[in-house]
Amino acid sequence: MRKALVTLFSVGLFGALLGPSCATKQSSSKDNGGAAGDSGGAVSLASGGKGGKSGATGAAGDGTGGTGSVGLGTAGDACPDLKIVSSNGKSCNSTNMSAVYRDIHMLVVLDKSGSMNTTPSGFGASKWDATKQALEAALQSSTDQVHYGLLMYPYSAGTPIPATDCKARCCDLPGTTADTINVGIDVASVSVPLIMDKLNGTSPGGGTPTAKALATALDYYTNGAGANLPAGEKYVLLATDGGPNCGTTTSCGPETCTANMDLQQGCGTTIANCCIDSLISTGGGPTLCLDSDAVLNQIKALSDANIKTFVVGIPGTENYKNVLTQLAKAGGVPDPANLDLGYYAVSATDGVAGLTKTFKGITESLVHDCAIKLANVPVDTGMLNVAVECVTLQKGATGSENWVYSNDPSTGPLITIQGATCDRIKSTGVKRVDVIEGCTTIVLQ
Repeated sequence: MRKALVTLFSVGLFGALLGPSCATKQSSSKDNGGAAGDSGGAVSLASGGKGGKSGATGAAGDGTGGTGSVGLGTAGDACPDLKIVSSNGKSCNSTNMSAVYRDIHMLVVLDKSGSMNTTPSGFGASKWDATKQALEAALQSSTDQVHYGLLMYPYSAGTPIPATDCKARCCDLPGTTADTINVGIDVASVSVPLIMDKLNGTSPGGGTPTAKALATALDYYTNGAGANLPAGEKYVLLATDGGPNCGTTTSCGPETCTANMDLQQGCGTTIANCCIDSLISTGGGPTLCLDSDAVLNQIKALSDANIKTFVVGIPGTENYKNVLTQLAKAGGVPDPANLDLGYYAVSATDGVAGLTKTFKGITESLVHDCAIKLANVPVDTGMLNVAVECVTLQKGATGSENWVYSNDPSTGPLITIQGATCDRIKSTGVKRVDVIEGCTTIVLQ
């Protein structure tokens, strides 16, 4: 797999406030990998390599501070001389900061249960067709900064039973990770066409064994081919249209029977409880009991392995709002537009356009982020400056700042770029952002 060039500081990547001196020497670019450099160098979270330094201690400066980069660009790219003149006439200079490769891996875990064939009122297409259209638009708009893979469930790989033969109560996946993953994670230009081929060649069917699918995703990332991916952030994008079932519960009441909750085929009306053994012949039975605890445990296991999970609720999940909220918050990347709800909720009135917007919002947020986390709390916040594409970003007057510093307990020290520069970052990305400590903040007069 070839490496992707990251164009912006992305989710989970820590910036730095580094170095006691103002000038920094060119750092080593012989290797792609390496631990964080000494003071004055760029932060390295690179893929592969032999562990070479990404930054070196700067040469003696004028005593006014040092430069830290959140390393973006190709290895060895030079940043033109960055000169910041403070109010006392002294300057800080950055001359050739080390660049860093970042890889972002996302495994799309997609519910292909039988209910995905239905068309909600006002949606304009079946949920399956809408999901294919939305994913195609979102994934194809990505560059090779993000690597994608696909796992459909149940019976996602077509063995031992073809997906089209997976009937209403089918709850299984193939036995090994290699058989289960439909498309292994690769750069978008390689994986997205393969993902669309798989989606277009699949018909929905079966139950909703979400816990099994997530367990398979974890196994892929930790023991399968996903364990050998270049170093970088790992994500699961879980998209589902209903409550998880197919668990091991032997029986449950109608209040946690997914067939009853969804009012399927008389469940909850002519049939009091479709989740008892005597009703298996009618299409019910214990496998339809809500399996939310098992799913939550799998998302927590993914989180423990530093794999975050986005949760998207397609129409049909309305009765499972509390479940999906719990899952999304455990996944570590809740919807920033609705932190209370947590998951990305798509209603029937949103239609295909709304689902497309949701998927695009998730994929674009991975690489186009205006929030830069700092590894350390700065000694003096009045001695910070920010440069975007090697051009100093003047802070701006109070109330209209181009960037702000905060140190909230939930996020730690953070610089947030705002205004037109943030708009540019979100729409097109930038190659690098540098944080400089030691010179009086330049404020737009």
